[in-house]
Amino acid sequence: MSSPVAAPQGTEPFVESSSANGSLRVVAAQVGGEDEFLDIVATLAGERNARHYGALLLTSAHGIAGMELSGHLDTDKWHTTADELVDTLVRVVTDAGE
Repeated sequence: MSSPVAAPQGTEPFVESSSANGSLRVVAAQVGGEDEFLDIVATLAGERNARHYGALLLTSAHGIAGMELSGHLDTDKWHTTADELVDTLVRVVTDAGE
């Protein structure tokens, strides 16, 4: 699981990624919408890159969830899980901000 990330003041906390099955969309909903989601992404990747990496997170999570739900993300074939892929995405975005 990825480490929790502090949410902007006045919002609910960012939760650890769970299943790729909509997990990043759930995070966006928990903090109140896309603007707050982008604020969280900005704390990870920087203000200038927030929209780019926010789009990367959401579209990638959508693709991961689709592959998982359709059975195309076979762990025997890919040697990874949806959770591991989402954790990797969050690490990539976090590393981009450093």
